[in-house]
Amino acid sequence: LYELWLGAALLTKLRRERSALDAAMHATLRLLNLPDPAAA
Repeated sequence: LYELWLGAALLTKLRRERSALDAAMHATLRLLNLPDPAAA
């Protein structure tokens, strides 16, 4: 997970948009078998 979030943070800084962070959040929720709060 650390590498996932580190990469997402770097991409967000370079691109100046948050899609990488959103993708990292969805991937983390899937990996941990947690419900997606946006789907509620």
